[in-house]
Amino acid sequence: MLRIFVLIKQVPDLHNLEIDQKTGTLIREGIENVINPDDLYSLELGLSLKEQYGGEITAMTMGPPQAEFALRECLAMGVD
Repeated sequence: MLRIFVLIKQVPDLHNLEIDQKTGTLIREGIENVINPDDLYSLELGLSLKEQYGGEITAMTMGPPQAEFALRECLAMGVD
């Protein structure tokens, strides 16, 4: 059986970024986290392989409790 593992990471939504002018760092407060777009591409490829050849796909992440939302999104897309 084909077993596919996809690692995902949550990143700040690029459409709502703000930079602190004094420190030059990202202001994270109030910014929604999303699954890294490159990781979504990998997930879609894994789902395509699962559909074509069968098997099982697993998504994994490491992060704060809010990372559960990203994993639930993966489940909604078809991850086992």
